[in-house]
Amino acid sequence: MGGTKAFVWGRSTRPDSAGDTNCVEVAGGAPIAVGGAQNREQGHPAFAAAEWTVLVDTLRDHG
Repeated sequence: MGGTKAFVWGRSTRPDSAGDTNCVEVAGGAPIAVGGAQNREQGHPAFAAAEWTVLVDTLRDHG
């Protein structure tokens, strides 16, 4: 886990409602970081690009 200042966070363009903060945010780059808008100060897991691809593909196939 790490700090959030070095990342540019992106949020889904399809939130449940206007102003919804119950979503996962992703910061691209190396590594790819995953976090929640409500708890950024608690840190975030980070993935290498290949790990992220496997995770997304698995969720898409089995989610």
